[in-house]
Amino acid sequence: MKFLSATPALAFAALAALAAPQAKAASIASLAGPWAATIIGTTACGATSMYATFTLNSAGTGNATTTYHTANCGDSTSTNPFIISSLNSAGVGSANLSCGSGCGWALNIQLLPGGKLFTLVDVSPGNPNNYIEGTAVFQ
Repeated sequence: MKFLSATPALAFAALAALAAPQAKAASIASLAGPWAATIIGTTACGATSMYATFTLNSAGTGNATTTYHTANCGDSTSTNPFIISSLNSAGVGSANLSCGSGCGWALNIQLLPGGKLFTLVDVSPGNPNNYIEGTAVFQ
């Protein structure tokens, strides 16, 4: 079987046609709008599942209404701040979800390409006995 060698211009055009379009760089302002997050894990209240809805402004702040279902503290709903404190152009950043005075989670976040979904996890050693993770979806 004989292969024909393509010209460099033809090869470049073929590769360009196959390449995925470049994603727009992530920014905190690009997260503005309504979100819903499901979060599970272990907190000071034991096994915990949460559902949080929040609307972020262009500075990355908003109030989250969170419904909790916990093993040791029962069920409740509260409204507290959700803040995106950093986000780099690759979509990696940090956030904080408060659960009241002296209560909250330091979250690492990863925005997926398209900017309509991010994962979150608390891996802060400064936040002992809190092992939560979840996903937020743009509404």
